[in-house]
Order: sequence, then structure tokens, then C-alpha cells
Amino acid sequence: MRRHAAAAGSSSTASRAFLRYLRGDGVEALATVARDAAAAARRALATTTTRDLTSDAPSTSWRTVRASPCVASWRGFAAAGARRPAGGGYGGGRGGGGRAPGTPFIPQRVNSELKAARSADAILSIVAAGGERLDFIHVATAVNTLWKVANARDNLRGDPRYARLLELVRSRCRAFRAHAVANVVHGLGALCADQGADDVDAETAGELMRAVEREIDSMVPQAVANVYNGLTKLPAAAAALSHQGDDGWRRLSEAASSLAHEMTAQDIASVLNALGKIAPAAENVSAAGWLRFATAVERTSGAMNAQNVALVVNAYAEMRNRKSALAAVTNAGWRYLAAAATETAPAMTGQGLALTIDAAKKLDAEFGMALGDDDGWSELARQVPRVAREFTAQHAVLVLSAAGWKIELATALARVDGGWDAAIASVERHLDAIKKGTLRASPDLRKEARKVGCAIMLLSEQKKLDGGGGASFTTDDERRLERVRGELEEMLRADPIQLKRYEGELRSVRFSAKRVFRRVSSSLDPGGADHHFVAELARVWRDDAYVAARDAWVKSLPPKRKKPLDVSSMETDAEKLALVVWSAEGDATKARAKARRALLEAAGVVLAKAEGLNAEAGGALFDAMTKRLVPEFRERIAEAMMPTTTTGGSGGGG
Repeated sequence: MRRHAAAAGSSSTASRAFLRYLRGDGVEALATVARDAAAAARRALATTTTRDLTSDAPSTSWRTVRASPCVASWRGFAAAGARRPAGGGYGGGRGGGGRAPGTPFIPQRVNSELKAARSADAILSIVAAGGERLDFIHVATAVNTLWKVANARDNLRGDPRYARLLELVRSRCRAFRAHAVANVVHGLGALCADQGADDVDAETAGELMRAVEREIDSMVPQAVANVYNGLTKLPAAAAALSHQGDDGWRRLSEAASSLAHEMTAQDIASVLNALGKIAPAAENVSAAGWLRFATAVERTSGAMNAQNVALVVNAYAEMRNRKSALAAVTNAGWRYLAAAATETAPAMTGQGLALTIDAAKKLDAEFGMALGDDDGWSELARQVPRVAREFTAQHAVLVLSAAGWKIELATALARVDGGWDAAIASVERHLDAIKKGTLRASPDLRKEARKVGCAIMLLSEQKKLDGGGGASFTTDDERRLERVRGELEEMLRADPIQLKRYEGELRSVRFSAKRVFRRVSSSLDPGGADHHFVAELARVWRDDAYVAARDAWVKSLPPKRKKPLDVSSMETDAEKLALVVWSAEGDATKARAKARRALLEAAGVVLAKAEGLNAEAGGALFDAMTKRLVPEFRERIAEAMMPTTTTGGSGGGG
């Protein structure tokens, strides 16, 4: 009787535990049932006599234990639990769905389920079931997991559950901490750009940006990078930050620059990519900030993957008119980036390769020069046949245009088996898209068509260079290019406005290219200067000490003295240096004496190095203007450095 009573008591305990499971206590109830069943078995065994245990016949006590309601309920419950689908019983969708009706809401478990979900349907079902009970942690987790598992087929744009998630984002923004808001901005950006979701509405964007501003000082490097990355894909969020004035962008840039020394290669690539795409973001970076970013690029260049390299060089190419951004990158920095591009080129995608090649064209005197004539350009050219089938119409145009402007690339493609064939075929394959002008969101629909026409003209000009070099096609390649140009020009002739614009661009491009081709052809002509000397001379003119001294000198000048110093109007490097030295040599102002002396000393060193290189190259490096200016200004600097009587005040020489 005692044995039956013990079994009955344990059965009651197990039944209560089982009811807890049915109410939704899940894994915890499962463990309770297991413990209760084991305890019941021990109590039943404790009342069994020695005779029962040693008898040959099956013991009545054992039969009683096995048949007890407690053990029976445990066995059936365990079997049923083993058959439950993964996801804790949340069926009804791919990878698990919404919570079962009546299931208790346990915050910790909901967050675990969101993290473990493997489909958009599973996540959105949990969001729909949780509703207002979801806190800011749940919402941040839902967004951060959703962007990783969603795809365009999920049709987030038309899913009311996704709209509900955005409502929860808006209502929970004020509770977000630094990590959460960074993940949400990044996640929503990825969903908008890559998974077919709409941009966030203005109200949600405003709440998000206020949360970013509130938490910016608490963010770690990755969080700041995530915010920048999200802003490149959420136009409404970027607009919301701009509407709050420059203070938001300034604080974000200050946070990023102060953390630059801790950033990984991925972090600095994300930040620079955003700065290259969002004008207000770049406008609020200080000179010291650009310097910190450039230092981070140099430090992390060895760890960059193919995507990082493409993002960084493309960002600098987009910011090529921001002098402070480019001036912060040292010659060593460009060489490190060129080495990283050469090393990672075999892993580049079609997009990454096209952006890297385009950056080398646009940053001709910086990144393009650092790539050199052999290793860098040749490695990039070798990848064209490998990825040309991946090129979009825009990528095909970028590569062909770069080959037109960069003799180094045109020559390298000619040395690669199938190089020109792949480049031309990619343009032919996308010719209809190029004609339609649907490559980018621009009102100028024929811009890419004109760009291709100009590139083909440049390639034909390369073949006329003295000493050979440049583009080298088979007869068939040349015929294919002319057919492409003929089709595009026929289309442009149908629109008088487009034709006039095209003819003007042809004249401008042909004029600009002559100077570029003359400079490069001397390095390709066996009788000209060796390319090593050409590249080394370019680095001499951009000497770090001279650039720093020049910038300090210009900064010290009053506004009326700065205005005439437009070095961009000078054609040669020697003329640019001469103009700056000329502004300093007669200045006798005591307040600027230190900056003046530093400038003249650095300029003298540059001129001496340039003259030495030219002599080493047999006099082939200098054109007529440079040949006249270098010795003349070396003498003038020597005279200017002689002790002179200085005056007080701050306006002398002004």
C-alpha cells in the first residue's frame, strides 16, 4: 500500500509539472517533470523488500513503478517533446513561426528565440505575437537578426508585420542604448538597400537620429562604423541628421576620429565609404580628423580584404575635390593601399575590381601612381577576364573609361590573354542599357553613352603615341570598338542637344589627354625616362615635409594673400612650388618668420632632390618649364634664407 501511495503522490506532482508545461513553461517544466519522475522512482524502490529485488520472477514493485501514472506520463511527455519541431514548438512558418496561442510571455526566452530564428517569417511572427510586450532589447535583436536572414523574396515592403516592427522601433528609440541604436541603424540600412525593404519614414528616422546623438559619446568603434554604414543606405536618416543642423554630423565625425586609432580595417572602410557618399558628413570632418582616418588606413592596410580596399580607394576617389582629405594621406599611405590592392585583387568581385580601377584613374597622381607600371596595374588587368561576366553596365563603362585614360591599364590588358576581349565583350553585352541611360539615378540619361564614346576616342589616340605603347588591339577588337562607337554616336545624333554636348566633351577630353599621354609615354618610350624615375619624381613633388610646411604657410597668411595662391591653375609641379615660394620669399613679417623659413627649407630640399633625379635619369624628366624653374628658384630660396631685418606687426607683406 505504501508503494502504491508513493507512486500516486509522485504522479500528482508530475501531473502538476506537466500542466505547467502545457501552460507554456517549456524547458523549465521539462526539467521539473524529469526530476519528479526520478524522485518517485527512488521512493518506490526504497519501499521494495530484499525478497522482491532478489526474486527470479518479475517483482510486483517493479511492475508497479513502470506502470505508475507518474512514469507513464513522463515517458509519453518525453516522447512527445522529442517529436516537437526545432524552435520550441513555434510552428507555422519557415524555420519556426509565431508563438502558440495562450503561451506565457517570458522576455528572456523571447529574445533567445529571436536570436535563434532562421527566417524572416519566424522573426516577424514573434514580433506580431509579442506586440507591445516587446521591449527595446527585443526590437533591437529582431532588426539585427532580420537583416541577416531576410531576402528579397520575403517581400518585407508588403508585410504588415514588418510595418509593425518599424512602429516598435519608433516607439522604443528613447530606450535604446549605444549598442542597440547602432545595430538598428545598420540593420535597417541593410534591409532597405539589400533586402527590398522601404526606407524608414521621416518620424522614425528623426527618433533614430536623436537616439544616435544621445548615445554617440558611449559608442565603441564598431558601433560608430555601423551608424555611418547605415546612414549610407537610409536617405531619410541622413536627411534627419542634416535637419538637426551641423552639430549632429560634427559630433559623429569627432566620435569617429577620436576612435580611429582603435578601428579595424572593416570599421575604417565603412566610415570612409560613408564620408565619400554623404557630403554633409565629409564637410564636418576637421583636418585633424582626416589625418587620424589616414593614419588608421595606413595602420590597417595590411589586414584589409578585397572589399575593404575597394571601399577605401573608391571613397577617396569620390572625395578627390576635398583637398584636406587627400592631403592627409602620405605617400607611404598610398603605397600601402596600392600593395593591398595588388595583394587582394585575385579575390575581388566584379564590382570591387571596377571601383578599384576607376579610383586609380581618378586618383592618377596618388593611388594610380603608387600602383606603378608593372605589379599593380598588371595584377588588376589579370582579373578582368575572370570577373567580366559579373560586370554590370556601369562596371563595364568604368573599366573601359579607365583604359582610355590610363595607358598603363591599356598596355596591361594587351598583355593578358583575353584581357581586351573580356573588356569589350562586357560593353557589348550591356550596350542596350548604356543607350537607355538607366545605369544611375541621374537626369543626364546619355552620360554613360558619351563616356564610352570618349573612351574609345582616347584608345585610338593612344595608338598614335611616339614610341608605341598604349592600347594594342587585334583587328577584330578594333572593329568591335568602332561598331560600339558608331551605334552610340548614331543615337546621340538624333538629339541635337546631346550631340552638341558630346562634341564638346570630345574636344575637352582630347585636350586634357594630350598632356597626360605625353607624361606617360615618356616612361613607355625606351628612349625616354625610366618609369621608376617618373614615379619617384612624382613622390618628391609631394614630399610630406614640404606639403605640411606649405599648408602651414598658407594658413598663416591673411585672406587677401591666400586668394592669389591658386596652385590648381598651375600645370606642372615645379610651377606650383614656385608660386608658393614666390609668395614667401619677400615676406618680412616677424609673425610669419618661422612658417616662412620652414617652407623655404622644405622647398629647397624638394628642388635639390628633383634636380638630382633628373640628372640621374639623363635629363629626361624635366620639361622646358621645369628645367628653367628648378635652378632659378633654388637660387632665389638661397637668397631668401639669408638673414634679413624683420619688422613687427602682422600685416607686412600683405
